[in-house]
Amino acid sequence: MKQLDQLPEIATRSLGGLHATPEMRYAIQMKAARREKNKAQTHFFVKIAAPVCCVAILLALIFFPNASMNTFVAPSITSLPLGQVLPETQNGAALVGEVSVYNSRMSSEDGIWSSASSGSFPLIGVKGRYYRLLTSPASISSSYAGQTLGMIEEYTTEPSLSDTGIISSNCVSAGEEVYALSGYDSTYVCAKISGEYRLFQRISFNGHATIGKETLRNTLSIAGHIQSMSISGIGSVSDSATAEHLFSILTENAVYESSGSIRASSILTITLDNGLSAQMLVSDDRLAACGVWSCPEFITAFAEAAK
Repeated sequence: MKQLDQLPEIATRSLGGLHATPEMRYAIQMKAARREKNKAQTHFFVKIAAPVCCVAILLALIFFPNASMNTFVAPSITSLPLGQVLPETQNGAALVGEVSVYNSRMSSEDGIWSSASSGSFPLIGVKGRYYRLLTSPASISSSYAGQTLGMIEEYTTEPSLSDTGIISSNCVSAGEEVYALSGYDSTYVCAKISGEYRLFQRISFNGHATIGKETLRNTLSIAGHIQSMSISGIGSVSDSATAEHLFSILTENAVYESSGSIRASSILTITLDNGLSAQMLVSDDRLAACGVWSCPEFITAFAEAAK
């Protein structure tokens, strides 16, 4: 207790000469005032933010009942080309509509098909049939243009939303004529882009592929014009007679599976005697262009002929 009795004396000796100046008192007062102001601001924010957050959550539950409560994602409209690759997600696939599109091992997923730009690949829709722009050849002669199918009635940046009963495009201007190619039925169409005739091949798009009783032979009507064919990673067949025989195996045995897409590991390129080409994506014994087709007989025969 003696030490406690001496505490005032010890404090006096230790703090002797130390005085609270007006400046020190002002600094202490300002610090205390700032602390009180911060407390008031925090209280105000909590009081206002709480009901706002409750309203936001309530609206999310009403309009997005199946959405995750961890992340709110604005809906978007995206048209994907057949076989087009999206960045891989945590689950390994990006789901768009009813088709899962996976990362591919191919160096060029599009082959001679023109790549997508701003969501959709360049195409022409002709009353439910869809044709994708080819990069090779870069242009064709007007002599390839056969019977007119009509003119572009609608130019749209979202062809997936366009009426399937009209002729529309996201790369050909409204008013331009669309032509079939003589001798190739519904396999190709052509139209002018920037003053040059460009070629388009029949493909699947947005769940649309074959119509009615169409077969692979109808959508890929090139028999009698085949010069050679190749499958990337497997080999090539340069003899035209052999290539024609292989194509007949394909068209006679192919079984239609769906209007979707496949995880492509190779590309079948068919070169014609007039210099044009057509292609299909390949995965194991399945091929895809206008629809997905199963044909193990063709893959086996091709691998044997390409040795």
